This record gives sequence, C-alpha cells and structure tokens, in this order.
Amino acid sequence: MRGDRRLLALPWLAAGLALLFGVAWRDCVLVACSAWLAVHAFYARMDADAPWDGWRAALRCWLAGVGMLLAAIMLLLMVASAQLGWWSASADVDAELTVLLLAAGIAAFGRLGRPIAPSYAAALGLAAVAAVTALLLADEGLVFARCVFAGASAVAVASMGWRLARHVAPELAASDERW
Repeated sequence: MRGDRRLLALPWLAAGLALLFGVAWRDCVLVACSAWLAVHAFYARMDADAPWDGWRAALRCWLAGVGMLLAAIMLLLMVASAQLGWWSASADVDAELTVLLLAAGIAAFGRLGRPIAPSYAAALGLAAVAAVTALLLADEGLVFARCVFAGASAVAVASMGWRLARHVAPELAASDERW
C-alpha cells in the first residue's frame, strides 16, 4: 500500500512536466494543460487520503482553491500577453502533442486502480480533446485556437477554484465538531 501511495506523486510530476515545457516553449496550451493536471493531482491526493478531518480537508480545499484562482489569473495574463504580440509559441505541434501525451500518460498511471467520478473523468476527457483540437487547429493556421483553449481553461479552473474556496472549504469546516 505504501508504494502504491507513492504513485500519487506522478500526477504532480505530469503537471510540472507540462508547465516546464509550456513555459520553455511559451505555449499557453501546455500551460493550461498543466493547470488541468494539477487539479487532477489535487483530487487524486484528496481521494487517496480520505477520510479527512473536516478542518484539514477545509484548509486543503481553501489553499487549492486559492492556488487555482491564481493559476487562472496567470494563464489569462499569458493569453493577454500573447494577444498583445509580446510572444508567440516556439514549439511545433508534434512536440507539443508528444509532451501532452506523455504528461497525460504519467498522470493516468499515477491514478491506476483508484476510482474517479464519471463527471470528473468526462471533464478531463473533454479538456484533453479540446487541447488536441486547439493544437491541430493552430497547426492549420488558426493560431487563436491556442488562446481560446487557454482562456476557456482559465475560466474553468477559476470556477473550480472558487467553488473549492468559497463553498466546499466552509462546508467541510462546518462539518467538523471543533468549529
């Protein structure tokens, strides 16, 4: 069991890998995917460590929510700076797809044998399809597709972060008898 728990570091590694290549290549799709992978890693760890004390779960959800909001703001700033022409992506689509596939594989391997909610799996699947579509459209000349995906991802991650910080964390704190 202990070795199995170590696999839960893999989704965080996947998020870091996508972020590293995204920043190095100035690619907002990979940076947006790193945010999705970090959300995935957070939920995988929360699920694996359950049951939680109410106040500990509340604190983790509040911190994750604030982190997601900050990540969304940074992603929106990245999209805005790309739209202003301050930078453009420097990697080719094949390399980006390879990194995306590798990161997704690492994250999925870290979650092997652990249940995942169908709605959550659907959201991750939709994000993956949207990321690949954005990269393929950008390769066909619709460069703005990258920014559309990244902007939509920022809104989705911000929404999840707001929900965690504003609704889930207080509910978890209230469930603990010590509060």
